[in-house]
Amino acid sequence: MRLYLIVHDRAEKSMMIAGGLIGKVASLLGLNITVLALSDIISKRMRIARNLKYFPNSGVFGRIRELMISELKYPPRKLPELDKYGESLIFFLESNYQSLLSEKIGLMPKKEVALPTLGKWPLCLRRAFEIGLSEDVDVVFWDGPTFVLKMEKPFINLGRLLSLSRREMLEMGDVRVKCKLPVMEILRSVYMGEIEPFDASRVIYAILED
Repeated sequence: MRLYLIVHDRAEKSMMIAGGLIGKVASLLGLNITVLALSDIISKRMRIARNLKYFPNSGVFGRIRELMISELKYPPRKLPELDKYGESLIFFLESNYQSLLSEKIGLMPKKEVALPTLGKWPLCLRRAFEIGLSEDVDVVFWDGPTFVLKMEKPFINLGRLLSLSRREMLEMGDVRVKCKLPVMEILRSVYMGEIEPFDASRVIYAILED
């Protein structure tokens, strides 16, 4: 069972988490507690709503649209369960979370590829783009730009499209790889509310120490 605790903004969220009180309460009650900032929820919904206009209610786009509409109601998260429609290709950076989301909307993953195996960032994205165009699939889900639609097949980053946090992406995936995220990518994620500042500082420190 999961309990959602919504506070005013990120500052209050950081205070609630940093003190360790939430962890103690969760352990005492036997619950999973997620602390969310109301400001982040509002920003998330605004970004999703703004992008809905690019996804008509038909075919592959209609299924992705269903996913976006369901995420507008978060919290809690209730993913759609759609019948099989086609196939997808998954390129992931740290976690294959997009495979789960793809399956939920009936686009069954044909193949999963870890981006770090294709080279350094951002050159790996160019290689992923080339591979994606050559594969016989309906859509490519990747950890690249939010979406590239005006091609023979769409390339979509569901994490950014749905404004998921890095922690949510890691929790959804059942395959994880160790990857050194680019510092600028980490800072962008902090700005977008995808990574907590405290978590980001630890990741950046580990990169600099290596």
